[in-house]
Amino acid sequence: MKKQKELNPQCFSSSSFLLLFHVVLLSLLPLKITCSARTQAEALIRWKNTLSVVPPSLDSWSLSNLNNLCNWTSITCDDATATVSQINLSNSDLSGSISQFNFTPFANVTRLDLKNNAMSNVEKERQYSHQFY
Repeated sequence: MKKQKELNPQCFSSSSFLLLFHVVLLSLLPLKITCSARTQAEALIRWKNTLSVVPPSLDSWSLSNLNNLCNWTSITCDDATATVSQINLSNSDLSGSISQFNFTPFANVTRLDLKNNAMSNVEKERQYSHQFY
């Protein structure tokens, strides 16, 4: 029988420790997921198009205004990333469903306010009408 090569335990320990150190270090870094402003704008327009009543105040939400997301009505952007940080649609006379809203591109939104609108899925509306911390 051939004798198997033995691993040097000291070498194995050093490389294992180094790998573990990097994994722990990376896990301590804050995870910040940011979608592009264009992706967010497209998601908002898709949702707007599903609403049964859209007030004129949301006319700025359009494909022709895609590059000006931070100037759209009811939208506040993070200065550093130029992506959406808050959406305040309270008292906007919206009518439709929150279930059609794609939340995926908005991982860093800290406030979504949909109070006092005629939205279906009322429980979801209440759930998403608060600040996120």
